[in-house]
Amino acid sequence: MADQEINATQKEKEALLNEFLGSKNGDSDNPDGVGEKVEEAVQKEENDPLDTSQPVVIKASTPLPKYGDGGKFIPITIGVTILGMVLGHIKPITRGIPTAAWERYLYIGFGVVFLFFGIKLIVEANTVAGIDENVRIGKLVTIGPYARTRNPQYTGLIFICTALLFFSGNTFMYILPIGYYIFLTILMKRTEEPLLQLRFGKAYLDYCEKTRRIIPIKKR
Repeated sequence: MADQEINATQKEKEALLNEFLGSKNGDSDNPDGVGEKVEEAVQKEENDPLDTSQPVVIKASTPLPKYGDGGKFIPITIGVTILGMVLGHIKPITRGIPTAAWERYLYIGFGVVFLFFGIKLIVEANTVAGIDENVRIGKLVTIGPYARTRNPQYTGLIFICTALLFFSGNTFMYILPIGYYIFLTILMKRTEEPLLQLRFGKAYLDYCEKTRRIIPIKKR
């Protein structure tokens, strides 16, 4: 009895194998096209190993980009600042440069203050907060200057560019930092912030509630 069961099982295996081979060779006895379906599935997997129909889950250890879309802010801001410094010394725009010596010294003094705090923010972001290392391991940074502003490096750049405009001394150009602030706000809200919210969820939203986007003054 046992031998009969073994023989029956063996015959079923052989029948299935023959069905597959027959379908692969175009056997008309296989109306369902089992072999063709298997081949199509294998070919599809080889050509498209990533199934884009499934959601992609980013693990917490996945590295963050060192410079996200907000990186566009850096060259644009530097370029506009240099252009403003040049235009500020071309007539008739030069009327914005004060003639009184005390005003020039006052502007230079403001420039020194902005330059100091701008450099300080950038250096602290790379040393105290260790932004490069935390970006590499995909960690949300909330210490050091990041406890006061969510974008200390960009804020530091605004401060440095503002300092250069003060050194240049044309009051007409002092409106540019306001433009930098508006531009960075819009850029962050449309690019990096939605990605960080998707990545870190409630932790990032809680962080935003406690920390300002640009101004380096901690919320109460």
